[in-house]
Amino acid sequence: MARMSFRFETEQWVPFPLEQVFRFVANPGNLPRIMPRSRGTELVELKLVPPPDVPAVTATVTAETLLAGAGSQIVTPFRILPFLPFRARWIAL
Repeated sequence: MARMSFRFETEQWVPFPLEQVFRFVANPGNLPRIMPRSRGTELVELKLVPPPDVPAVTATVTAETLLAGAGSQIVTPFRILPFLPFRARWIAL
């Protein structure tokens, strides 16, 4: 069976310092928070590589959560349409 691949890129301005925004987006635990609840987004697989030049002591948002830098992979299933039980698998790199 052929595998389809799509790429999605976007930009958005937010009124916060770059470091604060980076730490929020780089924390994989925030991915379900920014997706609509009706999608039922879950984190099922994390392969995290810390960002470069971030000391190990400050590389975590909490004691348990490592920030995701370049080379990280996050796998999450979610409902494409909230009223259907079918789920798509999203791999965020």
